[in-house]
Amino acid sequence: GVPGEVLLAIWGRESGFGAAKMPYDAFEVLGTKAFMATRRDFFRTELMAALEIVERGLAPVGAMKSSWAGALGQPQFMPRSFLKHAVDVDGDGRVDIWNSVPDTLASIANYLVHYGWVKGRGWGFEVTVPE
Repeated sequence: GVPGEVLLAIWGRESGFGAAKMPYDAFEVLGTKAFMATRRDFFRTELMAALEIVERGLAPVGAMKSSWAGALGQPQFMPRSFLKHAVDVDGDGRVDIWNSVPDTLASIANYLVHYGWVKGRGWGFEVTVPE
């Protein structure tokens, strides 16, 4: 499906090819934003999704590290996106978008396919800016 160069571009943009650290506790970030942010309902829903991730055993509490905005792991998925699109392809039996490059890239591809990526179709087209 999705060309490798597209996956690498997104991975590079979102986390510097996995080099960006996710130093924040996702529950603290999402809980604070659910209480104080202008988009409280959005963050409340994301907080509930983060709790579901742990409840279903998809990630341990200690692994739930995020950006300042509550986005998880190398692909920077919000928790609801994790639940819908994150996949395990490295054969270890767990979905690990924090440490596994194969899981990260496959999850990004899964996300794009879900939202309409069509195999073989170009991602864009060349335009000429009028003078």
